[in-house]
Amino acid sequence: MRNEELTWQFIAEHREDDVRELALKQKQKHNGQKQYPQDNVDIAFALQQIQGWQRARHKLPTISQIAGWLYPPSLSLEQCSSELTARHKTEVLSVLCRQLPANSTLIDLTGGMGIDTYFLSDLFSHTLYIERQPELAELARNNFTLTGKSIEVKNAEAEDVLTSIEHVGCIYCDPARRSSAGGKVFRLSDCTPDLTTLYPLLAQKADLLMFKLSPMLDLTEALRTLTDAVQVDIVAVRGEVKELLVVCQPAAADATQIQVRAINLGTTQPTFSFNLNLTHAQQTYATGVSRYIYEPNAALMKAGCFDAIAEHYNIVQLARDSHLYTSDTLVNDFPGRIFLTEAIADKHTIKGQTFSVISRNHPLSADRIRQRYHLRQSDQHFLIATSLHTSTSHTPILISATRIK
Repeated sequence: MRNEELTWQFIAEHREDDVRELALKQKQKHNGQKQYPQDNVDIAFALQQIQGWQRARHKLPTISQIAGWLYPPSLSLEQCSSELTARHKTEVLSVLCRQLPANSTLIDLTGGMGIDTYFLSDLFSHTLYIERQPELAELARNNFTLTGKSIEVKNAEAEDVLTSIEHVGCIYCDPARRSSAGGKVFRLSDCTPDLTTLYPLLAQKADLLMFKLSPMLDLTEALRTLTDAVQVDIVAVRGEVKELLVVCQPAAADATQIQVRAINLGTTQPTFSFNLNLTHAQQTYATGVSRYIYEPNAALMKAGCFDAIAEHYNIVQLARDSHLYTSDTLVNDFPGRIFLTEAIADKHTIKGQTFSVISRNHPLSADRIRQRYHLRQSDQHFLIATSLHTSTSHTPILISATRIK
């Protein structure tokens, strides 16, 4: 019979070990047979918990310190929000919740591992966690009990819950982005639940709606479905876009006032905010390369607010599709990488030199440029392959530069 105390003791003793090597050692101890010698230890459960904790200590540092927290299989842990992004959602809702009635309820329609529920629940007097997979719901029930949080857990389909509830303060939804065959999807109609059909009912059931969506999703497509959107956060973590966070207020939305914010968590880069429907003057482009070159971070690239960036920071785009900027005066707080221009490079003199290559709006890819000119890798010296805007076309150029930020 498996002993729970011995199993947790095994987990504690081996949680720093390599999980694959640990599993292999247990099999080898029993002469290669596919069973484990520790009859009193649930070794499969122990290995899952060790692997889960090892991943959580980086992604979920607060959660990883809670004794007895149960971790699901690796796929659920991979798909759950990180602590950084979960805390960001809490900050967003903490401001918007001031508009809600006292004693408001939060419903998380797609609970999963329960990370977002765990952090968001602090803002509400009552929280209902919904999860369609019974195994995940049972883990969440155990974990929420450990923390003393008053979170009601229900194993049910999101659609069934929606039809039966009264109006609440806030509904949070993170649609599952896996097809029935297990492949990754990102379009709203391919996710579960399907927001393209469910949104009208959602809009009737809550004062405030928050959606976590795939970073691959086109923002225009999202807003075509989520018609009451008032705020969109493009959330990156240390330069990698992790999610689109869309907030809707069905009773108070003004489609002409959608605030979009490009955020790079885990860095000191400032948040860039703009009105999605802001009109801009006729865009001008650089006639040459100035002293400094700017490359927007991933969140800004996803936002696609290239004219707004130029206006806000008083810098000039090199060309319409280059998404690079230049100026004579340093804009030190620019949210992205900054380079000091060294020279317009001559293709005959760069051969065999040491560069890291960036290619934006240039006929050749970065890999093709490295191969053609036999370039060696550098972390500090860059060759920027791009184009300058002319009245009739774009002129390809190569710029040697040094990264200063």
